[in-house]
Amino acid sequence: MQCESCAYNFDQPSDAACRRCGRYASNKTAHFIVVLGAAIALGVGSNYLLTASPFAGSKLLWIKQALTVPGSIYSDPVYLAATLAALSGLLVLSALAGFHYGPLWGLLVALAMGTFGAVHLGWLVLPFVAVAAALPRTKGTHPAIWPVAAVVLGGVYYLWLAREYGPSTEGARLYRQALFVFLAASVLAAILVAGIAAFASARFRFRAFYLPFLAVALAVAPSLVAFTATPPATLESN
Repeated sequence: MQCESCAYNFDQPSDAACRRCGRYASNKTAHFIVVLGAAIALGVGSNYLLTASPFAGSKLLWIKQALTVPGSIYSDPVYLAATLAALSGLLVLSALAGFHYGPLWGLLVALAMGTFGAVHLGWLVLPFVAVAAALPRTKGTHPAIWPVAAVVLGGVYYLWLAREYGPSTEGARLYRQALFVFLAASVLAAILVAGIAAFASARFRFRAFYLPFLAVALAVAPSLVAFTATPPATLESN
């Protein structure tokens, strides 16, 4: 059965109503619990990666460290890639949770990441991304349009953070490089959402079976890469 408003297909119309134009979670409780747990882990992990504190770190420390401190830990390409993966993962998981589970369940996942994560005002921005990704599509547009737009808007917010709290004129060159990196990360995140949505549309009819696996990978990979290449003591000393 297919919802006429958003083209989200679901297999058991008698047991699972289209709660947000096709998204439902009533018969996917275990999947949702895994996604929510991974979201919390990603939030805590990103906080530790970016602020050297799992819960009480400054939400702006990572911007100031990355853009203003010469020779900081962000000069390590592996660590920089891991932190950017964590930042992108926050956006991607928020958008996909909203897309598949609807605004209410997606907001819950995003709020967990925003509360525990290290993004300034993440408790507000990430739920906005999730709700935006859950908007019903207009007739004739691809169902992935809102998730992609939501991730791009999140990337724009990252750019605003870099502009607002990054270095002044004396760090202009590094500032421009950082803007490029953040923009590239947001574009890659948008491509990821579009690719997954298009693949699911063609092959699996937008079933959300892959989301728990992706959520766990997003939660584990950045921290694993960073801590394999960079000991925690080095992180804390920087």
